[in-house]
Amino acid sequence: MKRITLFATLVLLLIGCWLAVDKTSAQPESPLSEFLIDQGEVIPVTGDEEDGLNNVLAQTDGFLEGYRVEGFRTIQVEEDQAASAYVFNGVYRYQSEDQAQKQLETLTEGDLSEAEQVIYDGVAKTGMHTRAMKFIGSEGDAIYWFWGMKGQTLHLLMVNGADISPTQELFEDLMARLLEH
Repeated sequence: MKRITLFATLVLLLIGCWLAVDKTSAQPESPLSEFLIDQGEVIPVTGDEEDGLNNVLAQTDGFLEGYRVEGFRTIQVEEDQAASAYVFNGVYRYQSEDQAQKQLETLTEGDLSEAEQVIYDGVAKTGMHTRAMKFIGSEGDAIYWFWGMKGQTLHLLMVNGADISPTQELFEDLMARLLEH
């Protein structure tokens, strides 16, 4: 009787260990949406959006998943005066680093020559390959773009607002937070 009890206990212990190992090995990696830095409703990128950029990024070979957050932010211009800036933040994962690199190159092709100001072009301390630029829109507005790639993941950040220092400060703050991830 002791042998049967010992055997049953041993079998249950082995099954419990197997289930525990199986559960820990099946833990999903950190959700991609956690890399978004702006507040707001997280929207999955499916390739069916009205936004052409998200469609291009999602309808590419090797696209696995993507998320975006976008909306207006209030920026303080002076003590008693505020303005708004539009913020877009997207993150996209591909099957391989080469596919993510190809998307980064496609997005930034020719942009260096059209930029009003190149803010950064290189590899950040985190190992992310980045480009940050300022463009002037058709109405004299400032459009700041950040493109970053690390591994299979592509990061985009855009801030569009009046061509004033608080708009650039918002962009630089969001870019710094993105690079901390």
